[in-house]
Parts: sequence; C-alpha cells; structure tokens
Amino acid sequence: MWSHWGNSVYTYAFAFSPDSTHIAGMDANNVYITNVYTGSRILGPRKNSLYTFGAFSPTDPLLAVTYSRGLELWRIGEDLQLVAELSFEGGDHRGLTFSSDGRYLAHGPFCWDVSSVPPRTYDGSFPPTSFEGKGLCTHSFLTYQNGWIHSSYPAGAVLPVPSNLRLQWLDRHWYAYGTCVLLWNDYGEPIMVDCTPLLPKP
Repeated sequence: MWSHWGNSVYTYAFAFSPDSTHIAGMDANNVYITNVYTGSRILGPRKNSLYTFGAFSPTDPLLAVTYSRGLELWRIGEDLQLVAELSFEGGDHRGLTFSSDGRYLAHGPFCWDVSSVPPRTYDGSFPPTSFEGKGLCTHSFLTYQNGWIHSSYPAGAVLPVPSNLRLQWLDRHWYAYGTCVLLWNDYGEPIMVDCTPLLPKP
C-alpha cells in the first residue's frame, strides 16, 4: 500500500527503470509503469495474480515480469502491450535481469534470447558474455536442489552440500550471486560458497 498524490491505492512495485525515472508495478487490475516525477501512468491489463520480479530492458522499450510459473514480456508505448508469455517448471527461482546489450533475459536458471518474438530459449553451453561485468551482485545461473548446487550453463551438478547445511527449509532459503551461493548452517550462521574454481571456462 502506498499513498501517491493524495490517493491511497493498493499497489506493488517491483522494478525501477534504468534511469530511475519510472517504476513498474501492479495494482488490482493492471500492470503499470509510473513516472516518479509526474505521476502519469502507462497501463496494461493484469494477467496473473501476483508478480514476483520485474526488469526493464536497458536498450529497448520492454518490461519483463515473472509470476510463479511463467514470465510475461510487455512492450512499452502509449500503453503496455503483451508481446510474449513464457512458461517454466516450478521452483523458487531468483532474480530477473536483461543482459547489458538487451539481447538476453535471465530468470533463475533460465535464459532466453529476446531479440526476436517469440523469444527463444538460449541453448549455449556457457552464459552469454553480455551478462558479465554488471557489478558484484550479478545474475547467477546457480541453484540449490536436493543437497547439491547446480549450474545451468554449463549444465550439471557442481558441488554437494554437507548434511549439516541441509536445513529443512533450505530449498527456499538460499541466495546466489554470480558464481557464489549463500547457505546457512544449523546455527543459522551464513556461509558463502564460491563456486568459481568449479565452473569450467568457455
């Protein structure tokens, strides 16, 4: 809930534009983009019950949003137009980001080439190089599943997690940043695992 220009409206904001002048979010009926200086809005009809992540393309008028089992790609104009909807298998996927050249879009272990419509699943053996060099908290293609840290690019199990780190809630309480995964031990102490030496280079 936020109060904006005197009006109290249920809203959930999930992304800033690259220049920080616009916020993307949702309300009861719409996906929207709001100009933070003027309050003007661009709207599109909301398709799903709860969006979890959002990201603006750095190069094109595109907004990507995710929900529990899928991803929507909206084109930004006088209004928001849904141009693609992608589905993926369940899991607690993290993060949503475009590559620096705007060609690729990544969510958790998944990656798509969005330079054409409909987007195509990226099938390379290694992450696109345009995801590199985006700062400390880069998008990660690492995930935790059933006692192992896994990689999507290249695909496969990377490292077994010791049993004392496998808390019953760990499947939902882990975080990945670039080539690092953050886990917790039985005492609730954080442990950062750097998988860089275990990931082959292209």
